[in-house]
Parts: sequence; structure tokens; C-alpha cells
Amino acid sequence: MTERVKWIDFSKVIGIWLVVLGHMGLANATIINIIYSFHMPLFFFISGYLVKPKSLKNTIKKNFIALIIPYVIYYVLTWIWWIFVSYLRHPELFNHEHPVREIFIKPILGLLLGVGYNTDISTMINVPLWFLISLFFVSILFSLLQKITNKYFVILIVLIEAIVSYALSVLQIDLLFSVDSSLMAFPFYVLGYYGKNVLNNENIFSLFQKKKFLKLIVQLIIFSSILIITTIYNGRVDINGLSFGKNPLIFYISGMSGIVCVVIVSILFSKFYNDIIITISNGTLFIMAFHGIITGLLLLPLKMMHLDDNIIAIITVSLLVIVISIPIISLVKKKYPMLIGNRTTAST
Repeated sequence: MTERVKWIDFSKVIGIWLVVLGHMGLANATIINIIYSFHMPLFFFISGYLVKPKSLKNTIKKNFIALIIPYVIYYVLTWIWWIFVSYLRHPELFNHEHPVREIFIKPILGLLLGVGYNTDISTMINVPLWFLISLFFVSILFSLLQKITNKYFVILIVLIEAIVSYALSVLQIDLLFSVDSSLMAFPFYVLGYYGKNVLNNENIFSLFQKKKFLKLIVQLIIFSSILIITTIYNGRVDINGLSFGKNPLIFYISGMSGIVCVVIVSILFSKFYNDIIITISNGTLFIMAFHGIITGLLLLPLKMMHLDDNIIAIITVSLLVIVISIPIISLVKKKYPMLIGNRTTAST
């Protein structure tokens, strides 16, 4: 078993908490926009950092097991929950004159299409699961890219893919299986892979020394300022919805600035590294799949007290979602390790 990278585990914990928080309906649009500007780019970046070059055949096989199988299992499990909690309790949202189509046909098509939103012919039961489908295709694209040895040609291909995804966004063309989202996210994955040489450099972690601690804080302030300024200008972005905001270049600048901020914070907190951090890191896939259900249950009392738009209450609930997930993740890891990706790059 390879040695775990502390900043990676911390970054995954921060990332999954931001996913939970971002899906809780915060009233502050600026905070939501900042979260969306980098929380999913972070996971693609980490996945790229962790990937080890493999043949196309082995890449497909490995990621089918680590991504597609959990995708199907989590989808089916949350589908059962959806029938009782969404379909039966909210008849105004569905056509109850055609129950077979609404309960079975459209959700099955949602499963097969693999996009994180509803269409005229499909219903996506568990929206966050689009990431698993997208990451599957990103890994395949990267495996194909590995056959290219000229680094300048690699850069050109990555740029072309980003431009194609932007063109699809402008033309409002949706591709099935989240392929368009994969093209949009691909640069972050590639940057994660090629950023290993920098992040694995021991000099990066020497910044933890007292003499250089202030330098690290200054860098955090600089990159967080870039993140905030670019996000305020660019507005809401969303890889799932193929939304770049006002400017695609600003989108990538914001994404990378946010990623750098998370890495710096992770390095700063690495001395608090423990088994709880490892457990949450291992279970980010589980949290991504089930946080909607847990959040919904925890928000019920807040709604009754009219506190569901209180930012302190929402942050507290988002942290509780993570805490509640810890023992469940530990149990799943022992009994059904495949469901958390077996600690592969898929467990993001």
C-alpha cells in the first residue's frame, strides 16, 4: 500500500464539505458562486494527481469497477428513496397519470444517459452522480492523451478540448453521458497530473517551517483574493451545466486559484492529520451520493423553526452531514469496499 499524501486527504475533506454546503440552498449568491467556481475542479485536479498511467484497456476496466458500478448501485439505492420521498409526497411535480413512465422509464433513462439534470425523456434521480460518469470519460481521454509524448502537442489538445466544450456551451448543445462536462473539466485533471512534480517537491512542505509560515499565509491571501475577484466578475459557473460564466479563461483562473487555496490550507492543517480525516477522504464518494438524503432529514427541524436560510445553521448542518457519515463510511469500507472506490482516484 502506497503512503497516503496528507494534503490530498485534507483537500478531499474540504472539497466534499463544500459540495454539501453548496447544495444546501445558501441565500448568499456570492458564497455559492465562489464554492461552485472551484469545488468540482478540485476533485478533477486531485483525481489527475492520483492517476497512474495505464493502458486504455486497463483504464476502462479499473474505472468501470471503481466508478460505474458504484454509480449504478448508488443510483438504484437513492431511486428507492426518491419514489417514497419525492414522487409520492410531491404529486405536483410529476405526471401521476403515467406512473410507469414517471417511476421507471424516465429514471432508467436518467441512469443510462448519465447527465446531472432532467430532460424531456429522463429524470436524474441523484444529480451529484454525474461526476462519476464524467470522471470515467476524463480518465479515458487522459489514457488516450498519454500516447502523445510531445508536451506542446499535449497542451494544444487540452486547449482544443476546452474550446470545444465552450463552443458546445455557446451553442447550447448537450452531449450524453456528461461528455461535454468531461471536456470542460479535462484541463484540471491534466494540471493535477503534471502538477505532481511541483507538489511532490519537499520544498513546498518546507514552507511549514516558522520562517516561511508567513509566506504561505501571504500566498493564501493573494490566491483567495484572485478567487473572490474573478468569481464576482464571472458569476455562477457549473461544470455539470456546462456553464463558464462570463469568460471561459476567467473560469479556469478562478478554478485553479481556488485549488491552490485548498492545497495551502491543507498543508497548514496537515499537523492535525488523523484517522478521521482518512475515513472522510475514503468516503467522499459515499458522501457525494447520500448527502442529499442526510441533508434533507437534518433540515426538517430548521425549516420548522424557519432557520433554513440562516447561514450559521446551514454551516452547522453541513458539518453534521460529514460527522454522521463517518461511522457509515467505516462500516461500508469493511463490508463493501467497492462502494467507496477502494481508495482509488475514483473516491472523490
